[in-house]
Amino acid sequence: MVGLKVAYFGSDFFSIRCLDHLMNLSFKQHHIGTLDLIAKHSKRGGRGNKQILETPIVSYAKLKQLNILRAEKNSEIESLSANSYDLAIAVSYGKLIPQTFLKSLRYGGLNVHPSLLPKYSGPAPLQHTILNGDSVTGVTVQALHPTTFDKGSVLKQEVCHDYRPDSETTESLGLKLADLGGPLLSDVVKFTFDNLILPEPVETSNEYSYAPKPSPSLYQINWNVLSTTEIIRRFNALGPLYTFKHCHVVKKPPFTGLKRVILDKISPIADISSNLSAELTTPGMFTSVEDGLIIKSLDGYIKVKSLKFQGFGSQDSNSFMASLPKRTGDSVHVFLFNDS
Repeated sequence: MVGLKVAYFGSDFFSIRCLDHLMNLSFKQHHIGTLDLIAKHSKRGGRGNKQILETPIVSYAKLKQLNILRAEKNSEIESLSANSYDLAIAVSYGKLIPQTFLKSLRYGGLNVHPSLLPKYSGPAPLQHTILNGDSVTGVTVQALHPTTFDKGSVLKQEVCHDYRPDSETTESLGLKLADLGGPLLSDVVKFTFDNLILPEPVETSNEYSYAPKPSPSLYQINWNVLSTTEIIRRFNALGPLYTFKHCHVVKKPPFTGLKRVILDKISPIADISSNLSAELTTPGMFTSVEDGLIIKSLDGYIKVKSLKFQGFGSQDSNSFMASLPKRTGDSVHVFLFNDS
């Protein structure tokens, strides 16, 4: 029996990891006979728009010598109907697959979603799982809905038992859920190949919630509001965060106002010395120790090992502190929240 002809729509590391499992399982077991990688068009970027920027999955597809097709507009995706695919798989593609194309497929479409649907439907389930400190998460294989994201029938779902709420980052959790979801996807493909139909939907007990793209405001730290745990969750979910430093420089060019400071390599501190505790009395206050900058949060302290002052490159904490007098003048060592 000839394997299925599959169109795989993907873009990022999560879709690459799922595709890798699919290649190692379904493709090698001949459940898939032909697989075309459908990618978005390359774009120009960089200085002077001289660089050609590709989605990460294109490099993977070239390495695996897959056939790469470009489709982004609805009309371009619909034109793929001429290829007579049996099945479409869309993972982190970031675009709704048109109904016209789905109707042309023998078995419709599949998606791997990194949450226990219908919880965290939407584009940022990984980030919201970490931001909310969820104790349980997992992955879902669903049928593609013709008109709405994440509204398809749930075909398979599994809890991630290797999930570590206190230390997961978006990348680490994404890889774990892809390593769970890729084999689940392969199971659905095998079932479809063997039975000439998609599996029956399964019942889920999770309540619906939506996971939108994180608001830009979440990247700024409000020292008077956020606990150490909340700051660490934001860093793990979103990456580098930022704050502001008041400056009063009288030398040319004179400047009085706020400058942005980006904080990276952030970690929690369980305890500090009594001397440091006495020095850091107000949220946002900071001081330098040998291996980082200690900053007072609402209920504790964090350590930051990399900082980037507005208009300058990244520095370690000692270099940052040494450069402060010239950049900020004679001002108090405290970071501020800018609500304007």
